Amino acid sequence: MNSLQLYFLALGLLTFSNTIAQNDIWYFGNKAGLSFNGGGVTSLSNSNMSASEACATLTDSNSSLLCYTNGDNIYDASHLIMQNGDNIADGLGYSASMGPILAPIIGKKSQYYIFSVGSASFGALLSAESELRYSIIDFSLPGNGTPLNPLGEVLPSKKGIIIQDSVSEMVTAIPHATCPAYWVITRVINKPRYLAYLIDSTGIDTIPVISDVGTHNIPSSGNMGTGWLEPSFDGKTIIGCQSNNVPQIFDFDAQSGLLSNARNMSNISGNWYGAAFSPNDSIIYLTRRGPGNAQLFAFERFASNIASSSVTVASNSASFAPYTGLQTGVDGKIYIATARDSMHIIENPNDISNPQLSLFKIKLGTYKNSGLALPNTFKSKHLIKQDYSQCNVIDSFDCDSIKWSISLDQEISICLNDTISIKPELSFPQNTYRFSWSTNDTSSQINIYSSGAYWLTLTDINGCSQSDTVQIFTNDCSTTDDLFWPNAFSPNSDGANDYWQPNQPYCNYEIYNRLGKLVFKSKTNEKWDGKDLNGQKLTGNYIAKIYCIEAEPNNSKSYIQPLAIF
Repeated sequence: MNSLQLYFLALGLLTFSNTIAQNDIWYFGNKAGLSFNGGGVTSLSNSNMSASEACATLTDSNSSLLCYTNGDNIYDASHLIMQNGDNIADGLGYSASMGPILAPIIGKKSQYYIFSVGSASFGALLSAESELRYSIIDFSLPGNGTPLNPLGEVLPSKKGIIIQDSVSEMVTAIPHATCPAYWVITRVINKPRYLAYLIDSTGIDTIPVISDVGTHNIPSSGNMGTGWLEPSFDGKTIIGCQSNNVPQIFDFDAQSGLLSNARNMSNISGNWYGAAFSPNDSIIYLTRRGPGNAQLFAFERFASNIASSSVTVASNSASFAPYTGLQTGVDGKIYIATARDSMHIIENPNDISNPQLSLFKIKLGTYKNSGLALPNTFKSKHLIKQDYSQCNVIDSFDCDSIKWSISLDQEISICLNDTISIKPELSFPQNTYRFSWSTNDTSSQINIYSSGAYWLTLTDINGCSQSDTVQIFTNDCSTTDDLFWPNAFSPNSDGANDYWQPNQPYCNYEIYNRLGKLVFKSKTNEKWDGKDLNGQKLTGNYIAKIYCIEAEPNNSKSYIQPLAIF
């Protein structure tokens, strides 16, 4: 049986991001950083920031750095403290577990809010360190740059404005059900109460929507306001990790801003810290800091009993916690802070049975340290880069769905008893999509043995779906034993294998690249020199579709053949 490899799906995906504050670059910890630009992840050595926990980074739609912050100081793209960007949280923001989050000002492309909370240690319920504040950054102002190359400034009249006192160290943001608008959410420190503030084109509504739900941190000699609030990408669920209590999961109503239906995710109390959703939103990862028994757990979000779905991914009895903050990268992997000079990665977070934890995979560099937390990001299933006008983007915020398509207009012929393998060619990492074939297969590729129509529905992490179909025909090739054509040649003018053609008279052929695009079409019995229709030399893997006139009158058959050009 022959096996043919054919790539037939070309996905024309618009580049987009999960977050309103783009996440192509991260700065965090003690002068540590990561860049996701260029298709991989690399460590950065140019940070001037120290952050034991709280941090956030903002890049523009071209993946260029705009600023980063530890909740107290804001650093611009030149890695200097931004003008008026110091002490925005009275010097106590850097030790908050979540600290700052960056979000756009609706209708003003050059301006962003930075919402920040301070440290909320036990006994500090009425101090300035437990306040939710906001400042406004205007990137059109020169700051440390020039009028022609502005680096931004914090507006003096909009710096450290108090919204609410006695809050915890948690703050997150979720899109409103009606765009353009979103919610900024925090929790008060001394009771099970969540506050959701509406931000829309009129500004910040300082009267919050109040949800009295769940439980709160148990008072102790340590912090009672630390933890993490993590929304799902679809904005329908929030995880509340608390340092002195059990972790809980809540339903979130993006229309009203209310949290409800609190469920305990574990009966283990204390030391919970980091939370992250897998890119397809189906798996939840939580960490316990230790000391003495740091752990990483995974849960099935859609299980009938989420707590009972718990899987221990890793456990470490080290005296200092190696599993702390979690964050999902734009590459579809989850990164784990360790408070050391290297980080762990969950390589395959969508699969709870095989998440592929790589320990100390990312080296941050000499004298670098990840700190306890990774950048706080604004997650959304709707947010896309504003430079794609065809997506009807409203300034820097939009709730329009991502527009993308599968391009397929082929009919493929194979011989009886042959197998053809079909898989899509992706613009983004494979683990950011869900596959649904007409054969009920959910893997990234299928093997086809017989004729018929086959289709694939591909769904991205934002819930956007697209389908397309390929038609497979089978031919009886049993009478073609005398036919022969090479499966590779090297048109390098060395006198050996410089041309390709079938050995059968009265054949012509078409050559397709792996995306199914015609690159060459022959005349009858023509030798091919490996150049495309424009005369450009080709290399790599291709598919030849061959049409030959058989011995019987008026009998023409077609065949396909993988073909490599060296």
